[in-house]
Amino acid sequence: MKTNLSALALGLTLAFGAGTSMAASSSIVIDQPGSLNTATAQQENSHLGNNTATINQQGNRNTGTIGQDGNVSFANAVINELPGANRNTSSITQVDNGNGAQGHITNWGSRNTGSITQSNVGAPAGSDPGVYGLIYQNGNSNTGTISQQDGTKLVATINANSYGGYGSDNNASITQVGSYQTATIEQNGATNGNAIIDQSAQFNPSQGYNTASITDTGDHDSSSITQVGSNLPKTATIDQSGARHTADIYQRGSMETATVIQSGFGNTANVSQVGSYNDANVTQSGALNTAHVDQSGAVLQANVIQSGSLEAAFITQGGKGHIANVTQSGFLELAVVNQSGNGAGIIQTANVMQSGNLNAAYVSQSSTTVSGVATVTQSGNGNVATAIQM
Repeated sequence: MKTNLSALALGLTLAFGAGTSMAASSSIVIDQPGSLNTATAQQENSHLGNNTATINQQGNRNTGTIGQDGNVSFANAVINELPGANRNTSSITQVDNGNGAQGHITNWGSRNTGSITQSNVGAPAGSDPGVYGLIYQNGNSNTGTISQQDGTKLVATINANSYGGYGSDNNASITQVGSYQTATIEQNGATNGNAIIDQSAQFNPSQGYNTASITDTGDHDSSSITQVGSNLPKTATIDQSGARHTADIYQRGSMETATVIQSGFGNTANVSQVGSYNDANVTQSGALNTAHVDQSGAVLQANVIQSGSLEAAFITQGGKGHIANVTQSGFLELAVVNQSGNGAGIIQTANVMQSGNLNAAYVSQSSTTVSGVATVTQSGNGNVATAIQM
């Protein structure tokens, strides 16, 4: 069965002199309770009121597609794959809509694919109601993708807690190119999940911010955040609990903050920052965890806190005005801090504090014009500390 509906809204002009636009709204609703169905809703070039399209499907191997292009007013698209719906494909495309848009996909089943594409949607900042992409999935082996480009007040969310977000082998990806960007991925109770957030240069570099957050609870999950832009605030947060997680954060610009929190064992955190006035924070608890922080630029700070055993922290800083802090409690812990740079009157500071037994700390500070301060404090037995300044 195939349903294809198209709503073309036309502006009406009153006679007798000056024209007056008649406000109106366009709406499409498609309900399909079976399997192997295809539903398409298309709304184009409307100069009237808001446009709304809704597709409800309950069954397997269905395809739902909504396109809203070139509309003057707000565009709202909703696709619901109801409980028990598996192997379905849902797609929303919203392009060149003049006053904001919202795309919302719900997948209640397994092996579903949901994608939202929003481009050049919204009025100038200040009057724009915003651009929202929402994908809620509950099941296994689902794929959710949101792409937002050339807009302001971009908000993207995949797998919200209120809709469960439980499952295994799920893939979630958000890409944003604009200003005032917020991206959130939550995969709770999941195993073998993959979450990626990519926020590129601002559409309007004179204003805006980037905020990205990934939450994983489960095992063997992989999370990645990339933020690249001008000298505007950027915040990246990854929170993982369980075992053998991998977290990667890359930021380039200024006024950046990266935070990774991992609990469990066998977790790896990698943070790389390029620019000025940047902060990196990694907190790990458990065993066999590893943290890597690499920073280059000016006025940088890295903080690593680890509690457990057989954990390692590596901090590398290049430029000027560095602060590195490592705190470890447990046994067989390793802390390595390397600082290099130049600049008259600039100080490099490294602080390592270890409590427990059989721990090792290594601090290296190298520069011809930068003063170095290295402090290593160890309590316990069988510990080794090395500090080199050159």
